[in-house]
Amino acid sequence: MFKIAKDFGFEEVFFEELNIHEQIFLMNNADYIIGPSGAAWTNILFAKPNAKGLTWLSTVWGDFSIYSTMAKHMKFDLFFYIYPQVSEDFHEDYRLNPEIFSEQIQKLLAL
Repeated sequence: MFKIAKDFGFEEVFFEELNIHEQIFLMNNADYIIGPSGAAWTNILFAKPNAKGLTWLSTVWGDFSIYSTMAKHMKFDLFFYIYPQVSEDFHEDYRLNPEIFSEQIQKLLAL
């Protein structure tokens, strides 16, 4: 998935390897942010207004739009790619469809 994202100009960042100042700087200067659902999305608090993001969740989560309230409050446009999950486990390994992932990024960048 990173290769696909890189083809669209995204850079790979691991927030757990950054200090809080570096995290704030990156979020405050990014126009687009993509990544799987996880604690790093709390950094939306530092995103600049009108930035956009794409995260993905499996169907097992249903209509749970995690971080969407925080995103709305920060004027951050957060979009979700909901991929099909094969089990009832909330934390199973997953595979995203590369074509759909690419389409989701294209939609994000076109907004």
